[in-house]
Amino acid sequence: MIIVKATLNDLDEIMSITEDTRKFFKEQGIPQWQNEYPSRDTFANDIKLERLYVGKEGNEVVTFFALVYPDHNYDYIEDGKWEDDSEYIAIHRMAVKANYKGRGIAGKVFDYVKEEYDHIRIDTHKINNAMNRAITKNDFGYRGIIYVEDGTPRNAYEWSRKWPKVVGNFNNNKYYSSNASL
Repeated sequence: MIIVKATLNDLDEIMSITEDTRKFFKEQGIPQWQNEYPSRDTFANDIKLERLYVGKEGNEVVTFFALVYPDHNYDYIEDGKWEDDSEYIAIHRMAVKANYKGRGIAGKVFDYVKEEYDHIRIDTHKINNAMNRAITKNDFGYRGIIYVEDGTPRNAYEWSRKWPKVVGNFNNNKYYSSNASL
């Protein structure tokens, strides 16, 4: 898989993946990405700002994600704290094409971002089990709860190059120090 900045030519495939993801979330009872968010305009703006990326197998878009800074939703965190106060990049609006799920695509995205940035934050809905698992599997530590624009809570995670491997568990929402001995 190659990862490149998205272009307007990728928008139809991005929207197709978005609609499939939206339907999957609804079937699973996950209230994330409902009510027309993210929209075609959201992604077009991300492309204009050169912060939307796609992962491609050949010419096929199999994943996309936005890299955002700053994210003011991360200014307040409850039931925990950020371990690193340095500048970070936030991964947002990430999805994987349905027939590519379970193939390690999320891990490849995380590896790509880790190569480019020293400090990363990400969040997801507490019942989005697949994403919570992918995040913790890729050495992000659970940090607490943040709230997105519509006021709904999200599990917040963090990774920093400064730390040894992060230990975490999203099921019981325990806080794990990134400085844990392995």
